[in-house]
Amino acid sequence: MEIRKFCLWCNKEFTAQRTTTKYCSHRCNNQAYKDQKRKEKIENKKNKSLIYQRIPSYNEICSKDFLRVNEVGIYLGLSRQTIYKLIHSGQLPVSKISSRIMLVKRADIDEMMEKAMVRNIPPEKVKQLPPEYYSISEIKETFNVKDSWVYKIIRENNIPKIVKNGRSYYNKLHIDKFFKRKEDASHKEINDWISISEICTEFSITTSAAYTLVSRHQVPKKKEGLSVLYSKKHVLTARGLSEQSFQEYYTVQEAMQKFNISQDGLYSLIKRNNLAKIKEGKYIKIPKDELDRVFSPTNTD
Repeated sequence: MEIRKFCLWCNKEFTAQRTTTKYCSHRCNNQAYKDQKRKEKIENKKNKSLIYQRIPSYNEICSKDFLRVNEVGIYLGLSRQTIYKLIHSGQLPVSKISSRIMLVKRADIDEMMEKAMVRNIPPEKVKQLPPEYYSISEIKETFNVKDSWVYKIIRENNIPKIVKNGRSYYNKLHIDKFFKRKEDASHKEINDWISISEICTEFSITTSAAYTLVSRHQVPKKKEGLSVLYSKKHVLTARGLSEQSFQEYYTVQEAMQKFNISQDGLYSLIKRNNLAKIKEGKYIKIPKDELDRVFSPTNTD
């Protein structure tokens, strides 16, 4: 279908293939599009300038006797919502000219400010924190541990806390009890300790191999400051360099039967008291003397 039309940009007559075609060529189409965008930009600038013109300056507001709500907000440095609250509470008189126009006398604003009660707000008294609570920094300084370790023991042991002025403080009794338990369960019979670097040097193994060794054989460990030490006797046993017969062990089933405790309860007791244990294949064994000490009537832990 051929249709004779006139181009909307250059006004030349041309043959169109569709009824919706407006321009004779691609060039005229581009020119018309650019002209449309140019006009839109000019219109947007005009609209923005009109908006800026509608916002009066502070000096202009001060020269008026009657102000709109938005002008009152500029005059007092408050939001429109706050001005409406003052109006509805009766603190600020207003004259309602129509359903959309409300005017406020500037003299009424000044009078409202003069009638306002002047109160001296006393500075908030800093409440002394009860002595039975630690802050995070105090826990770090007292027990010489890292941030990550502090948050770990707080999370795993459900340490009670309080919040003061946006800061958290933790129960001193529970923190002291936890670290005391760690000290009591540090295997007093173990006198010889070794670090990971010393294990690597003595046995000529890599650091990852050393960590695998102590983790796989559940070597007893203790924390001194920021360093972790491991029982040298148990490391030698794990390496097959000493006899394991010097100490007797309970199996999990034997311990459950002797002390009438469930498997979950036994594992919880081992973890809570940091008891040593060894793993032989898929079986776990616990030293008899350590488990007997936990269940001994003279044990105060």
